[in-house]
Amino acid sequence: MLSLSYEEDLNVIKEEIAKRLGITIGELDKELDKIRKEAPGLISEKLSLLLLMERKGIVDQELIRKLSSETFFFPIIDVSPGMQGITLIGRIIRFLRNRDPNQLSLLLKDKTGEAIIVIRGRNVELFKRMGFEVGDLLMIKNANVSKSSTFLKKIIVDDESEIYYLEETDLIKYQIGLIPRESKIFGVSELLRSLDGSIRELQEINVRGVISWVGKLTEIKLSKAKKTNKIALRLRDESNLDESIRVIAWGRIAEDISREVRTNQIVLLEGCTLKKNQYLTKKIGEKVFELHIGNLSNFKVVGMKRIMINDLKPGLKAEIYAYVLSNPIVKSFIDRDNKEREVLYCYIGDESAVIRLVVWRQNVIEALRSLRPGARVLIMGTVKESKFSEGKLEIHVSSDRDIVEIEPDEWPEELKFENVKKIRLETRQERRIEIINDFSQVPLASTMNIEGYLRSIRRSTRKEGPLGIASVIDKNGNEVVLMIWNKNIVNELESMEEGAFIRIMNVRSPKSQKADVPVLFVGDRSKLEVLESEEARESSNSIETIKSISNARIGIDTVFGTVTDVLFIGEQYVCPQCNLPITSGSEEGDVCPRGHIVKAVSKPTLIFLVDDDIKVAKAILTGNQVKRIVEGLGFNLSELMSDKDLLDLFRLKFVGNELLLKGEVSEESLDTDYMIVIQEILEANPHKLKKTIQQEQN
Repeated sequence: MLSLSYEEDLNVIKEEIAKRLGITIGELDKELDKIRKEAPGLISEKLSLLLLMERKGIVDQELIRKLSSETFFFPIIDVSPGMQGITLIGRIIRFLRNRDPNQLSLLLKDKTGEAIIVIRGRNVELFKRMGFEVGDLLMIKNANVSKSSTFLKKIIVDDESEIYYLEETDLIKYQIGLIPRESKIFGVSELLRSLDGSIRELQEINVRGVISWVGKLTEIKLSKAKKTNKIALRLRDESNLDESIRVIAWGRIAEDISREVRTNQIVLLEGCTLKKNQYLTKKIGEKVFELHIGNLSNFKVVGMKRIMINDLKPGLKAEIYAYVLSNPIVKSFIDRDNKEREVLYCYIGDESAVIRLVVWRQNVIEALRSLRPGARVLIMGTVKESKFSEGKLEIHVSSDRDIVEIEPDEWPEELKFENVKKIRLETRQERRIEIINDFSQVPLASTMNIEGYLRSIRRSTRKEGPLGIASVIDKNGNEVVLMIWNKNIVNELESMEEGAFIRIMNVRSPKSQKADVPVLFVGDRSKLEVLESEEARESSNSIETIKSISNARIGIDTVFGTVTDVLFIGEQYVCPQCNLPITSGSEEGDVCPRGHIVKAVSKPTLIFLVDDDIKVAKAILTGNQVKRIVEGLGFNLSELMSDKDLLDLFRLKFVGNELLLKGEVSEESLDTDYMIVIQEILEANPHKLKKTIQQEQN
C-alpha cells in the first residue's frame, strides 16, 4: 500500500471529520479500523476516510480535494466507483482499441493493480502530441472514477484533468516505489517451449508472429439476451513457420481482426490469455494450448512476412507476390449440383520458383480472363498438392477470403520480372535433357542425349566393368567413348554398319574427365535410335509442324513434351468413336465424357502427363501402340498389369522421355491445361526438334 507524502495533512483532515461527526479522534480510529477489516490489507487509511465520509453523508469537496491532492496519490487498488478529483501514477501497459474518434483508451498499471483510463476532450489531442508510448510513466491529476466500473476500474480523464509524463527517477521523488515494466513479447517458438516452465495457464502475455490463416467471423449466443462475435486464426513463428498456435478472438476485437488482418502479416497480440483446449487435450491425449484475446486486448500489424513460392507447403494459407507467366485458360465443368461452372488456370512465379494458380471463384475468374504474362498479382489462397503431377504444388483461390489483386499498390522492390524470367529459363533448362552433337565440349556431371556416327564397337572380355565399349564421332571428327552396361544396346550396335547415324538417350557424363577423349556412360535407362543421315536430315521437310504443348492449337496437332507421370496403364473400356474412357452407363448404352452413347470396347490404355514446363497435357493412348511402348521398354503388358513392382519400374523408365505426339488436342481436362487423344507417337526429327526448343527458349 502506498504511503502519504505528508502525514500531518492527514491528521488535520481526521480532526475535521471527527469534529463533523461529534466524536473523538480515538473513536474515529475505531470506525476506520472497522472499515479496513472489511477487506484486510486492501483498504488504506486514506480510502477508509473517504468511505466513512460517504457512509455518514459528509459531502465536502474541499476535504475530498485535500485527500486527492498531488501529495496524496491513490494506488489503483484503493480506487472506488464514484470517486472524484483523484491523482494516479502508473505505467502504460497497452492501448485499447476504441471506435470513438473523440476519445482514447489505455490500460494503466501500478504495483497494486490495473485500471482502464479513458481520455476525453482536449486531452485527447494533447496526449497524441506528447507521443506517449507503451511503457511510459504517467501522472494523472483530478481524474474521476466511473460509477459503472466492473472488475477493472474505469477512470475518466476529461478537460478538468491534467496528464504529465514522468521519468523513472521521479518515482523516488513521489515515494511510490517501483512500477512493473511492460510484459515481455514472446515469439511463437519461445512460447511453445515455455508452456511447461515459465508460462502458466491463464497468464496474460504478449505474443508476436505471422498470421497463416484467418477463419470466418461467427456470432455466438451467450444467453437469450446476450451474444458476441468470435473468430479463430493461426499464428506461426516468424523464423520457423512449422511451429504455430491457435488464437481465439472474442467481441469487438474479433470484428476488427476480420476487417484488418490478412495472412502473412506480422502481428503483435497484446494481452493474450493462455488457455488449455480441453476438447483437443482429451482427444489427442496431450496438452493443447491456445491464446484468447478480448476487448481488453489489442493487436498491431507490425509488418509483412513475404513468403516465397519455394517456401510453400501443402495446407498453408499463403499470400504471395508473383508475376503471371502464361495466358489464363478457362474451362467449363458440371459440378455436383449439375450446374455449369468454370475454373481458371495459369502459371505464376517469383524469383524462387514457379507454381500453378487455380481459381474457382467466378468473380475472380472474370477479372483474370484478360491477364497476360508479365502482369503483377498478389495472391491469397490455399496451397495444395497437385492431383496430376506428383511432388508439385498449386495455389487455389476458392473461398470468400481468398483474393487475387492485379497490379497491387504495394510491391516488393526486390521482385523483378527479369529475375523471374531467369528462374523460369533455368527451371526449363534443368528439366530438359540437352541434345549434344558437338563432342568438342561435353558437359560434366550431366544427363544428355548424344547424336553422332558410329565408329566402332567391341565387347568387353572383362568379368567386371562395361559389357561393351563404343566410339562415336560428330560431323567434325570429335570423338566420345561410350562405356555401355546395356546388353540390348551392345547387340544393336554390333548389328550396325560403321558410320551409322545414331542417337543414344539418357547418357551420363562423369564429374571429371581424366582421358583426352570424353568418356560417357550408357546404362539400363538409355535408349538407342537410328536416325536419318545428316544430309537427309538437313533437307527433310517434316510432314508435321512441331510445337511445344504451350503453343498447341485446338484440333489435330503435333506437339512435343516430357513425360512427367503415369496415371493409368491396363485394360479399360473406351468409346469407339473418340477413344475416351467410359465414365458412366445408361439404359441406352455406355456414355463417354463427350456424351456419346455407345457400346464400349476394351482396349489396352496408357494415360500419362506430358508438359513443357509451361503447360501440362493429359495424354491418352489406346490399342496396339500401348503394347509397343511397353515392349520397347522391355516389359510385357499382361505381367505389368499384375505386378506392382514391375509397374513401378516401368514408370521409372517411361517418365523423363521426350515424346512427339500427334493427336486431337482439346481443353476438356479439368486438372490439366490440355487433353491429347493420341493418334500416333512419331519418330521425332532430332534436328528440327532441337531447333524448335531453342527458338521457344529464346
